[in-house]
Amino acid sequence: MEEAEIAPAIDSASENGDQSDARYALMVARSRASKGYGPYYVSQELASKGVARDLIKLTLASEEIDWEKALERASRSGSREPDASPSKEALVKLKAKLARRGF
Repeated sequence: MEEAEIAPAIDSASENGDQSDARYALMVARSRASKGYGPYYVSQELASKGVARDLIKLTLASEEIDWEKALERASRSGSREPDASPSKEALVKLKAKLARRGF
């Protein structure tokens, strides 16, 4: 495809609703949240893909994304039984894990 053909094709896709940055951003945010990633992680990923900052803010504030559930998923440890009183070391590890996941 020639360069002169690309811009009109993109414009046509946008006009027809086939290409939408808002839909893309929401899809990525929901996908990452379902895998236990937080809003900071998602924000950085979307920004690296060229999504506008204003759209990222709107997407992260969407009620369609359950950040509480994402945090719960990210907080799970390897064991099935909850630790009644985690050690200081375990809390430090959990805090580091959550930071890496964007919380």
